Amino acid sequence: MLAIVLLLFMTVSDVVGRFLLNKPIPGTFELSKLLFALSVFFSLPVSQYNGENLGITLIYDKFPIRLRGILDVLSSVTSITMFTIAFVQTLKYASRMHNAHTITSVLRMPMYPWIYLASVGIVILVVTLIRDLSIAIKELKGEESNES
Repeated sequence: MLAIVLLLFMTVSDVVGRFLLNKPIPGTFELSKLLFALSVFFSLPVSQYNGENLGITLIYDKFPIRLRGILDVLSSVTSITMFTIAFVQTLKYASRMHNAHTITSVLRMPMYPWIYLASVGIVILVVTLIRDLSIAIKELKGEESNES
């Protein structure tokens, strides 16, 4: 949310500067891309935690509870695996950007810290998915869960 608020103020300031004062803020486009990317990577775990990610339930809701539990476990394991791979690859990418001294074109800021921040969002998502997996396993075993 902080990234979106910063993005809002920065964009409004840039537009005002550009059209009223004929002085745009240098690097606004670069920072907008970086802040938007961070907002995406940090909103995924929040959405997952709150159960707000998209799901197609038209057929799923008609399945027996046991089958739904099995599907929830399989879905969680698949998601954990995929996002763990994404995390590792993001770390490798950040390391390559660090070693190559890659910087933004206007502000000349290093890229790697932003990529490392994005990887933090992925880790938080994986932790949230592990939490969902434990809830799904408890529900599959028939234990009461007041988490979801």
